[in-house]
Amino acid sequence: MKRLPIVFYLGIALVVAGLVSCEKTVEKVVEAPAAITVTTVNASADSVTQGQPVQLWTDLDLAEGVDAANLKYNWYADKGTFAVSTGDTAVWTAPGETGVVKVTVHVTDGENIAIGMKNVGVDMYTPTADVYYVGAEVCAQCHSNENHPEYTGWSQTGHADAWASLQTSGHVASYCEPCHSVNQDDTPGNSGYDEVPTAQFRDVQCESCHGPGSAHAESGDPTKVEVQPLAALDVQTCGVCHNGEHHPYLEEWQDSRHSHLVENSHAASNGGCQPCHSGTGFVEEYSSRESGLFNAENPMDLTCGACHDSHSAENPGQLRTVAAVDFVGGKTADTGGAGQLCMQCHQARHSAEEQVPAGDAHFGPHHSNQGDAVYGTSGSEGVNPSMTFASSGHGFIEDACARCHVFSTGFDELTQTANVGHTFEPRTEACAQCHGEIDSFDAIMAKKDYDNDGTVEGLQNEVDGLQHLLAETMVTWDNDNNGGQYFANADPNSADFVATVMDSVGATEGDTSAAAIKVREGGWNLVYEFEERSHGVHNPAYIVQLLQQSILYYDPTALPSDVVLRDNTATTFTAIAADVK
Repeated sequence: MKRLPIVFYLGIALVVAGLVSCEKTVEKVVEAPAAITVTTVNASADSVTQGQPVQLWTDLDLAEGVDAANLKYNWYADKGTFAVSTGDTAVWTAPGETGVVKVTVHVTDGENIAIGMKNVGVDMYTPTADVYYVGAEVCAQCHSNENHPEYTGWSQTGHADAWASLQTSGHVASYCEPCHSVNQDDTPGNSGYDEVPTAQFRDVQCESCHGPGSAHAESGDPTKVEVQPLAALDVQTCGVCHNGEHHPYLEEWQDSRHSHLVENSHAASNGGCQPCHSGTGFVEEYSSRESGLFNAENPMDLTCGACHDSHSAENPGQLRTVAAVDFVGGKTADTGGAGQLCMQCHQARHSAEEQVPAGDAHFGPHHSNQGDAVYGTSGSEGVNPSMTFASSGHGFIEDACARCHVFSTGFDELTQTANVGHTFEPRTEACAQCHGEIDSFDAIMAKKDYDNDGTVEGLQNEVDGLQHLLAETMVTWDNDNNGGQYFANADPNSADFVATVMDSVGATEGDTSAAAIKVREGGWNLVYEFEERSHGVHNPAYIVQLLQQSILYYDPTALPSDVVLRDNTATTFTAIAADVK
């Protein structure tokens, strides 16, 4: 036999030694299979009627060495009773109420334990999805007390009667049901009215907005609410139903300025401004129940949920607040009904008394003084301290702002369109009861030639004329008394003449001379009229008088007596009912 070289044997020895060495450094971890596994909990019926008995049994996987004869079974259910429980078989009787019952079995050999679970529906479909709808009555178990009154408040709202309203509407149709019941979505096995067409899932309930609630109901964990409160304020939460040609709330809102506050204003991320420049800020400011959930880090446009409280019918239209508003001018808005929601933000906030003496970097009322204008307050009435300024009384019209700005005309069969007032643009139809049919607001004629241009025009034209005349009078006064110190760059023939004069008034900040104070006294009213945006319609008497008296403040001969509005008596109205939705 041929001998192999000794080197060969040495090589083989080294390889073997290396392999042995490697085996010593690698540890294999092999998990032992579970000794007992409950593969299935079976029921003689997945859906049963109240009081019906159900037979239950299990399928198991047992590891080698586990003796099936020595296993013990313990059966549990959160409702109902067990009449028989022998080994792997049990007889359970359903409770006398509708719902989903979780049946659980524990299987043990004294050393190892396995758990199995089965859902059984009582008078309802048995959900197969991990998270499923449970119905508002389950939510009510925790959300009907002083600390959590959401269910109690909701039960008084129109959403709680949504199913009944459909049945009495005169046009019941199956395609209407998804918006009058707990969400019918495309997720199979999660229950809801499409799978369980019973009273349990009728009406627009908690889970219509917050999503299937079984995980939250079982655990009480607030993080297991599918749609959290902040997300529930998203416009699509309401818009999924409140849209379309018959009720275009979503479409109209999308055309409104309320729908893009955040993108168009730095104020949305400013904590001090957020209550009016962010939907989340508004909720934080005016809803004590949800206080603390929203902050400057979560700005949101003024969505449906900002102005309307889905958990309360305390106010008309489920408005979040209609609290009285105290204006800086001294008057209080407490007759404005639904319009008082708007005035929480649409108010001057700054006063002439505060800013006239020394000026301000942001001179004039905050650019939202519509509420003050409606109620005839917060102007610079110091231009004629002996005068009691009049008011046209629009603040006495029922629902005030909302009367004109949230005016609904209903569905028009001819045009196949509807107007629900959620662009918040004023509608001339709202004026018809007092002013007759008009096709524009300027069709409301002024009583006099207020701006003294030789023609009696529509109110808005007269007010625009007065605004321009006030700016001209201020420039002339400045030229004659101050050598043009304040308005040197103002050209009466330029398109931006009035804006230039207003900017020049604001530039007097810090100047406390008598001349600068006089500039600001009448200049306040110039800015006031510009910011109220209606060209006098909000309060014709008050606006005309502020402008005319400011003109006479600079030049007592600028207007003849016969065009000056001197009525010092506020007009009063009988409240006019408004269909505001």
